Amino acid sequence: MTVLVYTRHSITCTKQDDRNWRRCDCPKWHEYMHNGHQVRKTAKTRSWETASKKARELETRIEAGESPEKAAPITVKDAITKYLEAKAAEGLQPTSLVKPRGMMARLQAWCDSKKLVYLRDVKADHLHDWRNSWEFGKNPDGTLSPSWKIHWAVAKSLFTHGYRLGWVPTNEADKLKGFKTRSRQVQPFTKDQMSTILAAVPKCEWTSDTSQRIRAFILLMRWSGLAIRDASCLKRTALDDKNRIHTHRAKTKTDVFVPLPESVADALRALPKAHAEYFFWDAETKSATIPVEYRRLLDKVFETAGVEGTSHRFRHTFACEMLIAGMPLETVSKLLGHKSIAVTEKHYAAWVPERQIKLETAVKSAWQTMELPR
Repeated sequence: MTVLVYTRHSITCTKQDDRNWRRCDCPKWHEYMHNGHQVRKTAKTRSWETASKKARELETRIEAGESPEKAAPITVKDAITKYLEAKAAEGLQPTSLVKPRGMMARLQAWCDSKKLVYLRDVKADHLHDWRNSWEFGKNPDGTLSPSWKIHWAVAKSLFTHGYRLGWVPTNEADKLKGFKTRSRQVQPFTKDQMSTILAAVPKCEWTSDTSQRIRAFILLMRWSGLAIRDASCLKRTALDDKNRIHTHRAKTKTDVFVPLPESVADALRALPKAHAEYFFWDAETKSATIPVEYRRLLDKVFETAGVEGTSHRFRHTFACEMLIAGMPLETVSKLLGHKSIAVTEKHYAAWVPERQIKLETAVKSAWQTMELPR
């Protein structure tokens, strides 16, 4: 199939009788047959050379079975929908889709506020302004926490996905520079704080069943080191008759094995059975919603106790207490279900007594070669 180029002269052009005249400044058009019909449409240029190039591209597109009409640009809304569908098709756990859905909802709301309809209209400057407007993922002193980097990686992946699929001509998110983050020192609960937290549960004005459930939940997180999503969806079969937990981490897909104190295991077994298969989940609510619900309940406990806390501090308490007791970092890493010991070392190295002793010994040894102040 051939796409012809011709000139559509203005009435004042001296070459208006010659449609093949190339050198005038009149609009250039395309002419071709498609599905038995003659088609004439503007090439949207006054250059014969540019029109010819577009004609060859059009021929290639039609011969490949594509429509001669260019597809309409994808909207931000449709791009987000397709992106989330693609993420779900990867086989991710529902809980792993919570953050992408949340970030996409934030992006959609921001684009709506700026009247940005099409994904191709979202430029690097827009993304820079949006990112700077985030109030979440910051440390109390205003510095950026590592979670900021995670949130940005999620947002950026939409534009990477769109660029690979041809939704946008360039990956605008790639144009933004990186940023520095600062990790906060891991802070476990003290023994006094743990006592205060447990004592606050009956004061939250819940039913006796709810109070019993929250107390058991707190004990489980403190003495197992499980993350909240794993603890809230823990199966009854995960606890064996020797008070040991065998489960699977949703985040890292690693197996976790950890023994529990007898009193904690008994508290779990004594729970009212909201569901025959799970300790805390009724299996009617979506699994992704359960951690959110238990965070809300724990927030009330922290507020009642007057203790600043998050659910993850129970996990920190488990890890730090084990390290202080002399357990090797590698063993703690396995108990936490980390994929790599490097992750454990990043967060908990400061809590390894042996390392602090070695550092102190190294410094004092170096002093022997120095002239110390008197």
